Amino acid sequence: MSGVAESAGMSTSRLERIHPAMQGFVDRGELAGLAVSVSRRGTRVFSGYYGHRDKEAGLPITEDTIYRVYSMTKPVVATALMT
Repeated sequence: MSGVAESAGMSTSRLERIHPAMQGFVDRGELAGLAVSVSRRGTRVFSGYYGHRDKEAGLPITEDTIYRVYSMTKPVVATALMT
């Protein structure tokens, strides 16, 4: 996505810094897996998938991994207060 990032006003080299930072969370055991997506002006300029959605089965995180989200009260209220 190198040309895409630049055309959206982002730096590919700076976006690539995300990889080692996110992989570090997985390597240190802080997170089993995570997905990162960065968009600008309606265009996805970066995406990365790290770790496992099922550690025991060794299944990796993919673009279509479904996440269970709990306790959304605080983020929803914070967003409402900011608007």
